[in-house]
Amino acid sequence: MHSYLLVFDDSTISRQELIAHIDRLGAVANWMAFLPSAVALISPLSAHDLSAALRERRSGMRFLLSRLDPKATDGLLPAEVWSFLNDPAAVPGASGRVPQTSLTRRSA
Repeated sequence: MHSYLLVFDDSTISRQELIAHIDRLGAVANWMAFLPSAVALISPLSAHDLSAALRERRSGMRFLLSRLDPKATDGLLPAEVWSFLNDPAAVPGASGRVPQTSLTRRSA
């Protein structure tokens, strides 16, 4: 499984529409929405194949999809987000919005 960061243009698709679309994709094993225009995705697919799956039935949607390397990623996010990105199994049932409180930097 790979961790991805999906950043989307909310003028082309609403967050609610995007999440409903993600939920219908068999290619996404889990997801976590943690910023207004960003969703972490867990998928076995390559970035190219996952991007193609996201574009299905969603022409005109603008987004950036980037595979995350936990060793080359840093920022200020809730600890639950870092756990999800570094080890998706560490946060059972993680699909859904994470409260934007208790922000921490990624542990080295």
